[in-house]
Amino acid sequence: PYLGQILAEACFDNGQAYISTAKEKYNMRRLMLYNGLKAIDGVECYLPSAAFYNIVKLPFDDVNPFCQWLLSDFSLNNATVMLAPADGFYFNQELGKSQVRIAYVLNQENLGIALECLKVAIAEYKEKAYLVRG
Repeated sequence: PYLGQILAEACFDNGQAYISTAKEKYNMRRLMLYNGLKAIDGVECYLPSAAFYNIVKLPFDDVNPFCQWLLSDFSLNNATVMLAPADGFYFNQELGKSQVRIAYVLNQENLGIALECLKVAIAEYKEKAYLVRG
C-alpha cells in the first residue's frame, strides 16, 4: 500500500497536466478519424463527443464477412485493420449489422495507416463483391 500511496499522490499532484495532454491527443485522433472516415465513399459516421471510439456504417448489408476478409485475405503494404462488428454492441443485433466500432487509441501515424487500409479495403471488397454477383 505504501508504494500505491506514493503513486496515487504523484498522480493527484500531476493529474491535470496529464489529463490536458491526453485530452488534446484524443481530440486530435478523434478529428483525424472522423475526417478520414468522411472521405471514404459510402461510409457514414458521426463526430463522437465523449468516447474513444466511433460507430461507423459501412456500405455493406452485413459487415461480418468484410471484417473477417480484412484479417484473412486483405493486406496493404503488409498491413491491415481489425474492426469490431457493431451488432454485438446492440440488444437488437440487426441494428448494428452494417456497422463497425472503430477505436481511435492508436497514435496518429498508425491511425492514418489504418484509415488508408480501410479506404482501399472497402473499394477492393466492393469490387470483388460486384465480380462475384455480376
